[in-house]
Amino acid sequence: MDSSRTEKVRAEKCVKSQNFKLAQLTYQRILDLDPQDIESRTNLRAVNLRLLSDNKNKVSSLKTAPLSIKVGMAGKNHSKIISLTEKLLGFDPKNSKMLMKQGQAAMELQFYGTAIFCFDASRIIEPKSIEPLRNLALAYSEKDGNKKINMRKAVDFAQKMRDLEPANKDATSFSKSMDAALAQLPFTEEKLEDALKDEDETSSREKSENLVHTDEEANTAIKQLEQDAILEPKNPNIVEKIGDLYARIRNIEKAKEAYDKSFKINPANISLLVKMGDLEINRITWKIQEVKTRLKKSPDNADIKKEIKVLEVKRHKLSVIEFQKRVEKQPTANNFKFELGKLYFAEKRTDDAIQLFQTSSKEPKFRNDSLTYLGKLFARRGDYELAIGEFDEVLKVLVGFDRHKKDTLYCKADALEKSGKFQEAKSTFQKILVEDIKYKDVSTRVESLKEKIIN
Repeated sequence: MDSSRTEKVRAEKCVKSQNFKLAQLTYQRILDLDPQDIESRTNLRAVNLRLLSDNKNKVSSLKTAPLSIKVGMAGKNHSKIISLTEKLLGFDPKNSKMLMKQGQAAMELQFYGTAIFCFDASRIIEPKSIEPLRNLALAYSEKDGNKKINMRKAVDFAQKMRDLEPANKDATSFSKSMDAALAQLPFTEEKLEDALKDEDETSSREKSENLVHTDEEANTAIKQLEQDAILEPKNPNIVEKIGDLYARIRNIEKAKEAYDKSFKINPANISLLVKMGDLEINRITWKIQEVKTRLKKSPDNADIKKEIKVLEVKRHKLSVIEFQKRVEKQPTANNFKFELGKLYFAEKRTDDAIQLFQTSSKEPKFRNDSLTYLGKLFARRGDYELAIGEFDEVLKVLVGFDRHKKDTLYCKADALEKSGKFQEAKSTFQKILVEDIKYKDVSTRVESLKEKIIN
């Protein structure tokens, strides 16, 4: 067993025996060696809070003042700042200023997981401050991994800044810049199950994101979080993360139980209602996955194919009901309107979908995708001029030649052809042809249009 693992085992034993002071020192040693160890950082914070509680929330300035001076003198030695602030937080874990200092030092070192942990802890301490939210948005915008998921998180935190201080022009400008950054990412026409999977697998904080990759690791993390919950029984975030992990290993009943418990502690967290709704949709999604596995073994089995179709219809109907509820409860949340619009698009509720996308298109992060859907919907109605106008709006801002741009050009060319503008349609299809000759049926469409133009 390596030294790091040995230290972790020692720390866990100290926690179980309630020797929290020794556990604190052990976790601090671990973090001195690896500041990016989010698991140990999470455990240390729980221990620090327990020690503070045992000390009746009294903080000794005799212990914190010298460390605070050293932090100030550390200059740009970011590793030293992280280490010193960790020592100070051992005495004063609710010191939001030091958490922010530690997070900013981690940002300089590109330790984004550590930075997010620190800023999130500061956010919990000061829920009415916009600075932790701003820094969370910045950290997620820089974080490695799935760029679109991370940017969505960045946008969400930036939006929370605006919600806290709607008259703050700087917060509004910052939020718009995050919206614009997300809008510039490549378009993907996501399937509902993929979007829900993204939410399901990325909703908990850094601990589950970075450390949990298998069911075994998830169960280990659950046990650790349950210990944390004993130390902080009124912390709804810990219980919510337990629910996230149960959802990850598809234990729906346990996940619902945890979410319900977290909601009772913090009824203001309506995102838990969303997660509980997602569980029911995912229940069907997971069943579909099981049946599709059976189909691979019997690819010609008509009964299995029929079962999949029945389940997909059931999931779609449940999704519509769930997102209708979300739109009704949160009428200003354009993300739910956008998702409901996609569901209506799939079932050809054209006018209802148009209404939703017209609203969601006013928000920068949904604008390009919403306009693309609007173009397709207007074309479906036979309003080709309106469709072409929507596609042109999207094409003005698209850079490069990704899937979104090819799809938009293809749809525009199709609308041009159907409106009788054969020459323009041919020219538009040819823009795709010179970049990707195998895209859909562009070669055939170009040849067909040549004949129409001649005749």
